[in-house]
Amino acid sequence: MKKCMSCMRDYGEAYEFCPVCGYSEDQMKEDMRELPEALPPESFLAARFIIGRVLSLTDYSIVYIAWDALLQRRVAIREFFPLGNWERPQGETAIRFNSPRDQELFDSAREAFEQEALILCRNQDLEEPVNVYRVVKENNTAYQILEYLDGSTLQDYLDETGAPEHKMVEALFSRIVAAIDRLHERKIVHGNLAPENIYLDNDLQIRLLDFGMAKGKAARLLKDKDYFDPRYTAPEVLAGQEATTASDAYSLGMIYYALLTGKEPPENPKKERRKALRKMEDQMAADLIGMMTDPEPSLRMSNVRQVRTIISGES
Repeated sequence: MKKCMSCMRDYGEAYEFCPVCGYSEDQMKEDMRELPEALPPESFLAARFIIGRVLSLTDYSIVYIAWDALLQRRVAIREFFPLGNWERPQGETAIRFNSPRDQELFDSAREAFEQEALILCRNQDLEEPVNVYRVVKENNTAYQILEYLDGSTLQDYLDETGAPEHKMVEALFSRIVAAIDRLHERKIVHGNLAPENIYLDNDLQIRLLDFGMAKGKAARLLKDKDYFDPRYTAPEVLAGQEATTASDAYSLGMIYYALLTGKEPPENPKKERRKALRKMEDQMAADLIGMMTDPEPSLRMSNVRQVRTIISGES
C-alpha cells in the first residue's frame, strides 16, 4: 500500500495518484522542487510522525500535514523556521547556522515557540484553541504537534461569500468574541487574530490558530515585522510592542469590519480608518468598530467582555 502525502490515506500500488484527493508522486516531487527549505515528504520526525505536504509556509514557520504512526491519525505539525541567517541545505533535515550568534538568536526565539505550546497545552479544556499534543525538538529546531482540522479558514469563507448575511455575521462574530473573552479570563492574549487564523469547521463552529505570543518575541529578536498582517494587527504590535488584550480588541474590530463589509480593512488605519467607517451602512456597528480600533491603545475599547455585551444587545 502507498500512503498519500496530501491526505494521509492509504491506496493501492496500482494507482498512479491518490483516488481520494488526486495527489500524485509527480506533484510531490514538484512540491519538493518549489519548497526546498521544507522537510521532504515521507521523512520521519521523532521516529513516529510521517511528514506530508506543506499546508502553509510563512516568514515564521512551516506547517505540514503528517501521520501519527503510533496513534494512527492525521496531525498538523508546525515547524519553527523563521527567515534569518540560517538554512536547511538541500537533501538534509537539520537547520544550519552561519554563526554562533545567529544560533543564539534563533534558540531564544525558539524557546518562546515552545513556551507558547506549553501554555496552550495547559488550557486544552477550552474548546476554541487548536489542541497542542506535544513539542518535539529535532533538526536544531522545534515542532508543535497539533490537532488536524477539517474545514476552512474564515478568510476562505469571506473570499467565497463576500459579506455574509447580517444574522450570520452576528453569529460568527459573537462566537469569536466569546472565545477571546474566555482566553482573556485566563490571562492569555491571542496576539495574531486575523481571518486567516480563525478556522471554521463544517458546522461553522470556530477554532483559533496561529497564536502570536511567540511571534511577537521572535519579531523583536529577529527584527522582522512581516510576521503579522498589517490589516488586522494593532499599530503598537507592528511597532514592536508586546501584544495585549487591547491589541486583540483592535484585531476583533477589524475582523468585524471585514465580516460586515466583505472588504479588507485599510492597511493605514491612521489615515484611512475614519473614512472607511463613514462609508459603512450600519453606523452603530461602525461606531463600535471605531472604539475598538483607535490607533492609541489607551483610548481603545479593550474590554472584550464589554464588546460581548454590546453585540449581544445589538443582535
